[in-house]
Amino acid sequence: MATDEFKLNGMVMDAWHNVNTHKPLPAGVLQSNGILMSHMSGEETSTWQRVKTRAREGSLAYGVSVRLCASGNVGPTGKIRIDDWSGATPGATSLIPNSAHFEIPHNALFDFAHGKARPDYHGLACARDGVDLVLLGLSQALLPSLRHPETADRTFVANICQAILTHLVEKYGGIYFASKSKGCLAPWQERKAAEFLVAHLEEPFSLVELANVCELSRSYFIKAFKESFGKTPHRWLMDYRIGRSKRMLQNEASLAEIALACGFSDQSHMTRVFVEYTGISPGRYRRLHVGDQRMERA
Repeated sequence: MATDEFKLNGMVMDAWHNVNTHKPLPAGVLQSNGILMSHMSGEETSTWQRVKTRAREGSLAYGVSVRLCASGNVGPTGKIRIDDWSGATPGATSLIPNSAHFEIPHNALFDFAHGKARPDYHGLACARDGVDLVLLGLSQALLPSLRHPETADRTFVANICQAILTHLVEKYGGIYFASKSKGCLAPWQERKAAEFLVAHLEEPFSLVELANVCELSRSYFIKAFKESFGKTPHRWLMDYRIGRSKRMLQNEASLAEIALACGFSDQSHMTRVFVEYTGISPGRYRRLHVGDQRMERA
């Protein structure tokens, strides 16, 4: 299961990339790592209209804006807004003037997270009116390239985009990246551990088996895993199950089907854990995030 899921996200991203990179980009738009970037000036332009149209139509993407400089009563420098354009009733997004705007496909984020052995990533939390100084700094570094996409240094832009993706999935996607390597799992061990956990989503296993996959003792593995992922293997697995169930709740599968696919013993077990983690039932979550037209089946 793990291998198939890693390959699936890679193939989806490759398909998106192949379709879009061979099309001419709109004027004033820069693209790298699957991300479309624009400098949103104070006045509405064709770029604003394009972004609003994509938001209204829904595009399986996040619209991320950060204010580059404040003016009047429009809010502070660094103000951030994250919109998920794939909701049941997507509407025109409220764009931030004098900002850097990023259109990031869901699959670009999944592909990036899976490439970093973080299949427990399941989406960004939408943000309104907060301040993000890290994204501001990265966006300011990109500003000359955003103003003149035709002369941008592609390698520099790609590196900044990698940093942006890392920041977004960590700060708004709940994914942990260790700031140091000492005492952590090696990258190949992180991948092996993540693949093992996903593959055993519906099967019992021991920590000794998991540690053996990484060629470590049980005691050392537990400490290294927590240093790498910021949580225990059990917590990682539960977070993954909840995240996967959230994604599946956006389709028409029944709650019983979702429970079994996510490794819960039955629907009542999933409901109990889901409420514990999120504060609401799976059915309530589906109604809030998908709409009344997709009601859960008993």
